[in-house]
Amino acid sequence: MIEGIIFDMDGVIVDSEVHWKDPQARFIQTLVGELTIEDERRFIGMSIPDIYNILYDKYKLNLSLKQFMEEYDKIAYIIYNKKVSMVPKCLELIKTLKSKNFQLGLASSSPKNWIDIVLKRFELAVYFDVITSGDEVKKSKPHPEIFLKTADKMKMNPEKCVVIEDSRNGVIAAISSGMKVIGLKTKEYDQDLSYANIVIDNLEKISLDKIKGL
Repeated sequence: MIEGIIFDMDGVIVDSEVHWKDPQARFIQTLVGELTIEDERRFIGMSIPDIYNILYDKYKLNLSLKQFMEEYDKIAYIIYNKKVSMVPKCLELIKTLKSKNFQLGLASSSPKNWIDIVLKRFELAVYFDVITSGDEVKKSKPHPEIFLKTADKMKMNPEKCVVIEDSRNGVIAAISSGMKVIGLKTKEYDQDLSYANIVIDNLEKISLDKIKGL
């Protein structure tokens, strides 16, 4: 029986990924030159330290992780404070699930300060029982650590949890943790969500019957 629902943040709660694409590419291009489409897709759902490590290993970056994070923080502040909107039907879904006594978790590879901006701006903190950020794990998606940690905080077996994810890395991480996954297909990114138990293109298509059927 499903008792917990875990939301990714970027692309599921807020439409941040479309706003990240150009500024992230421009910033990374200043460091390494042209970024491949494969790299862009690979980075979706990853933590910033893991992105840094990949770039450092591949291109031998001439700046520290701290400097890298500081530049990302500048971009993130504008994106989360000024540009993002909530994904259509997300708030309605959250309220419905909460009213039906599901435990709600948020598991995002983003740093906690970025998550806090979103929770405060859209007044969402009251709905989530557990929040896990990329700061709290050693390995980011597609490793399952973030979802296992979230289930542990919820005092719940992974088998009783459903994850809502929009990235390939996130779907693989959730499946690897033993959880069921609903993949949210977005127009902006052609992500392979084939490992998900269900793939939808709109959060309105998530029903209580679909969740119970998992």
